[in-house]
Amino acid sequence: MKNQKKIFLTLAVIAISILISTLIWNYIKLPYVDNEIVGNYSSSLYNSKNDLLRYLFFIFFPIINFLLFKILIEKHSLKLSFANFKDDKIINFSNNIFSIYLLIIFILFLFLEFLSINFPTQFLDVFHEGQRLSSSYRSSLDNSLWKGSYITVGVFYEIISPKLAWGIFKNISIGSSRFFDLFLVFSTKVLLTIFAFQISKFSQLNPFYKNIFFLILFLIFNKLCDYNISSVDLLSFREIPIIFLSIIFIESIVKKRFSNFLVVLFGFISILSLFWGIDRGIISNLLIILIFAYFIISKNYLKVYLITLSTSVAWILSWLILGDEFNYFVSNSYYILSEISSIHGIIHPTPFSDEQNAGRATKNLISIIIILLISINFFFSKNRKISYQFKILLLAISIISFFNYFNAVGRTDGPHLRSVFGFPIIFFSVYFIFLILRFLDEFTKKYKFKNNKTNFLFVGLVIIINFIFIDINSNKILDFKNRLNNFIKLDDKNFVNAEYYEFINKSKAIISEEDCVQLFTNDAALLYLLRKKNCTKYYFVWSVGSVKLQKRFVEELKNTIFIIDDNSAGLDNYSPYNKLPIVSSFIQSNYELFYTSDKFRILKLK
Repeated sequence: MKNQKKIFLTLAVIAISILISTLIWNYIKLPYVDNEIVGNYSSSLYNSKNDLLRYLFFIFFPIINFLLFKILIEKHSLKLSFANFKDDKIINFSNNIFSIYLLIIFILFLFLEFLSINFPTQFLDVFHEGQRLSSSYRSSLDNSLWKGSYITVGVFYEIISPKLAWGIFKNISIGSSRFFDLFLVFSTKVLLTIFAFQISKFSQLNPFYKNIFFLILFLIFNKLCDYNISSVDLLSFREIPIIFLSIIFIESIVKKRFSNFLVVLFGFISILSLFWGIDRGIISNLLIILIFAYFIISKNYLKVYLITLSTSVAWILSWLILGDEFNYFVSNSYYILSEISSIHGIIHPTPFSDEQNAGRATKNLISIIIILLISINFFFSKNRKISYQFKILLLAISIISFFNYFNAVGRTDGPHLRSVFGFPIIFFSVYFIFLILRFLDEFTKKYKFKNNKTNFLFVGLVIIINFIFIDINSNKILDFKNRLNNFIKLDDKNFVNAEYYEFINKSKAIISEEDCVQLFTNDAALLYLLRKKNCTKYYFVWSVGSVKLQKRFVEELKNTIFIIDDNSAGLDNYSPYNKLPIVSSFIQSNYELFYTSDKFRILKLK
C-alpha cells in the first residue's frame, strides 16, 4: 500500500507539472527582434528563440519537480543517486557465441534484403535532391566545398555523398546518387542491428531470453527506416553518427583492453559529424561533452585525457588539411546556425491544443518526458537486477531523444516531427520488451537453452520469422548487378516530366557559351540538369536570409549574364523575390526578360 501511494503521488506530481507547463507555454514569449529575415516568424512578429525556451521549460519543469519530490518527500539521498551514476562495479560482459552467430545471420538477411530492393525511379525532388546534386556537380568541376557552395545541411550530405557515388560508378547520374543513399540506409540498418545486439548483451537475461530480446529488437529497429527514399522515416541515415557514437560509448565503459581505443574515436567524431551534417554534428558534440563529464565523474582520467587529445588532434588536422576551406566551413556553419530557424521556422504548436500538428508534437514531448523520468529513476533505485551498462544505455537513448527534438523545434511540420520519433520508439521498445522478458526469465529459470539442438531449432525459428518480415527476392538478387548497371545509367530525362526537360534542352542552347548561370528559384536541380555551376556560392537560395548575406550575394552576382527564376516570380510566399528583397531589387534593376516557359524565365544582363 505504501508503494502504491508513492507511485500515485509521483504520477500526480508529474501530471500537475505537465499541466502547468502547458498553461505557461504561451506566456513564455521574448519580444520580437527584427533581424530582417523574411519568414513565418517575421510575418507573425515572433521571436525564433521562443520555441526553444518553451521546449526546454516544458521538458525540464516536470523533471525538476520529480527530482525535488524524490529528494524532499521520499527522502532519497542525492549523494547515493550520484554514486549509483558513477558506479565502478562495471561488469566485463563476455559475448555469447550463439548471439554472435545470430548477429551474423541478421546482417546476412539485411544484405539479402538490400540486394532485393527496387531502385527508385520516381521523378526528381528538384528541391531536396537538387540541393545535393547541383552542389556536388560544382565540386566535381572545381573541387570546391564550402568555398563554392553555401552549405545548408552538411558537406557530406550535400557534396561528398553524391560525388563519391559518381566516382565509384564513374557515372554522373541521378541513379548513382540515389543508389548511394540506398547504401546509407542499408548501413543504418546494420548499425541498428549491432546496437540491438549490444543492448541484448547488457540485459543480464539468460541466453535464451537474451536471444529472443535481440530478435525482437532487430525486427523493430529494421522497420524504423526503409528503402523508399522519397518518404520520411522514423529514423533516417542522417542519424548514423549518433548511432555509431552510442555504440562505441557503451562499449567504452566495459573493462576491455580496446576500450581506450574507442574513446579516441570520440575526438574524430566531433569534427567529422559536423562535416556529415551541422544539426547532427551539434547533437553529437553535445553527447561527447556529456560523455566527457561522465568520465570525469567516474574519475577515469585516462579517458578524459584521450578525448581531449583526440579532439584537439582531429580539429587541428582538419584545419591543416582543408586550409582555406576550413575557414569557409566555420563561417558557413555560423550563418546557418544563426539564421536557418528564422528562414524556414514554423511556430511550434501549443501542446494538447487543436493547432496544426499539435497532436504529433504533444506525443513527442510527452514521450521525451516519460523516457527521461524512467532513465533518471534508475539511479534512485538500488536494484542490481539491471546492469549498470543497461541503465547508462537507456539514459543515453533518452538524452539523444531530448537533443534530437531540437531538429523539429525550429520546423514543426509533419515530416520533421515524424523524423524525430525514432529514438523514443527505440527506448520504449527496449524498456518494455526487457521488462516482459525479465519477468518470464525469472518465472521460468528452468529454461537454459544451452544444447545445440535447441539452438538449431531457434535458428530455424529466426530464419522463418525473417522471411516473413523481411522482403527477400531470389530473382532480384541474382539479377542485382544488371539491374544496378541499368539504373545508374538512366538518363536524366527519366527523372523529370516532359515540360521540365523541354525547358532544360532549350536553356542549354541559350547558355551553352556561359561558364555559369545563376538561380533565383528554389528548383535547385536546374544547375545539375543543365550541367552548369552557379555563378555565386548561393545556389540554394532558400537558405539565404540576412541582409549581410544578401549583400554578399549581390556582390558575387555582378557581371553574371543569365539568371533563371520562376515564371510566377513574386506570387509565391516562398519565392526568393519575396524573401530576398535586396537581391530581388538588384535583379529587377539590372536584368531583362530573355526567354520564358510555362514554369521558368531566363533573364539576361542589360
